[in-house]
Amino acid sequence: MVLLCAFCYPSHACFILVLSDGQKVLVGNHEDWFDQDAQVIVYPADAGRRYASVVFTFASEGWAQGGMNEHGLFFDGAFTPFTPLDIDAGLDTFEGYVWQEMLDKCKNVEEAVAFLSRYNLSDLEQSHVVLADASGARAVLGVYEGKLVRSIGTRSWILQTNFNRWNPQKDSCARYQLAARALKQDHTVSQDRVAEILAQTHQGPLTVYSNIYDLTAKTVSIYRGNEYDTPFHIDLSIAKQSGYQVSDVHALFDGSVVDKEEDLQWSGTIVNRETGRHVAYANMGFPDIGWGTVSDSMGRVHISLSSAYRREVLYVSAPGMATRRVPMYELRDSVLLLDPLVITLPEIQVEGAGKPFRGSFRQGWMKGRHGVLPVDESEGGGALAVLMALPSGRREVLLDEVWVRILYSSEQSYSFRLRCMQVDSMGLPGADLVHRNVLLKGSRRIGWEKFSLEGEHIRIESDSFFLVLEWMQERAERERTRNSLASWDRWKKAQFIAGNPKVEQYGTPLESGLQLRYNGDMRDWPGFEDMDALTAIIVDDVPRLQTRNLRTYTRDHSYAKWKKQRGAANVILKMKAR
Repeated sequence: MVLLCAFCYPSHACFILVLSDGQKVLVGNHEDWFDQDAQVIVYPADAGRRYASVVFTFASEGWAQGGMNEHGLFFDGAFTPFTPLDIDAGLDTFEGYVWQEMLDKCKNVEEAVAFLSRYNLSDLEQSHVVLADASGARAVLGVYEGKLVRSIGTRSWILQTNFNRWNPQKDSCARYQLAARALKQDHTVSQDRVAEILAQTHQGPLTVYSNIYDLTAKTVSIYRGNEYDTPFHIDLSIAKQSGYQVSDVHALFDGSVVDKEEDLQWSGTIVNRETGRHVAYANMGFPDIGWGTVSDSMGRVHISLSSAYRREVLYVSAPGMATRRVPMYELRDSVLLLDPLVITLPEIQVEGAGKPFRGSFRQGWMKGRHGVLPVDESEGGGALAVLMALPSGRREVLLDEVWVRILYSSEQSYSFRLRCMQVDSMGLPGADLVHRNVLLKGSRRIGWEKFSLEGEHIRIESDSFFLVLEWMQERAERERTRNSLASWDRWKKAQFIAGNPKVEQYGTPLESGLQLRYNGDMRDWPGFEDMDALTAIIVDDVPRLQTRNLRTYTRDHSYAKWKKQRGAANVILKMKAR
């Protein structure tokens, strides 16, 4: 079986060849382009999240032009005349780069086609994508008469160039004719034969590199420019064991291969597209991974991550703004724009006409002795959420006051952002009900701090919701918080080893490491007076019948997973009802 695809336009002249004899599957391709900053990237496997893969890209572009995963699934694209796609409202639009996600999640062509069938693939309006796997299965995907179409192919060989496969103009491409004649004469499945065909079909200086993939052996041989005698070989089964690697293709042949574990660095400002003003304390992160951070009061943020995150999709959100999803490799500009949210739900409104709010009532809990700190790391966005289940018959309330019991604060002043969130299908904090920033500023070092909400006019129409307090700190303050907590943890560990009866171990060490609780006054710690930028809220660590409805959750930072606490937070919410 033979499958051949090629771009014949000079500016998009990539070339793909697939050969199979039932025992071995080889793929040959050219990458023809004006840029010379070609790179090869090896992504290691991440158990349960992605398969290992080797892909080729340009540093100036960032997305995979083609590649193969550890199971031998291959893809590459061929430029074709533009054919408009009718968007199917029943299909999703993939957030991110769908072809890399396909390599991450699919083992073969059958799984890949099933995965891709869930999405509107607008990339195919001006290209055909070729899929192949280690079994010899292959498919060509494209657009015809507004619809997504595919050809699985059953003949011994198939030839295709830049024409639309379902509306072909084969004779318009001399490259097609040359490759077709060569294949009809000899389509032996060997690396030497594929290299011969590549040598006949390159585009001179436009050909940046060429590859021969062995999908059966999971290897790729790379040829620089028009040199088809001395390839550079990559065995994916071996390369994936060395972790994330990225190399300049030309450097492979100069003996200066560069394996990089450099961080992704991005500094910028989150800005409201409509007003041009900065967005303070915007949450940013990866929900599937549970990593997050937050911008500062001026909307500024700095991200430093392993390059392995370059394929992840960054979520950026803030109260009153529509969530934006940005692939990490597209983060180049120093300004990231958010669109104001178009609010169609009536849950939160300014107090207006209608029956007046009269009687007040409170919900919350006042007992406890242990504190909840804002973050486990210095990334920001740590929060505490308390479920407020209203008494029967009350579904509309006006928030009046919130009281928070401070275990201790080392700061002269501190800020929380108040959020009210829906209860999602899993019983966890979900979508915002308050679509604006409500900042609470406090100064009490120990004890109950009262925050008035009278001027905020926050009305909730729901029989239950989460009251959320989110720690708002500048990055420098978060760094100081982390340093203080690290010192506190070291002291607890030393006391535990010394046999101090006040230090208690909890949790499962095999799962989460040694977790220690100090059942005493934190001021016993000699470093207490030197604590910096730390504010803790008391959470009762004893499960009680009285607080079974005041479920309390915490998250360490933006987009971290919510974790249920044993008892209820010392938070009181005063409300007025109609």
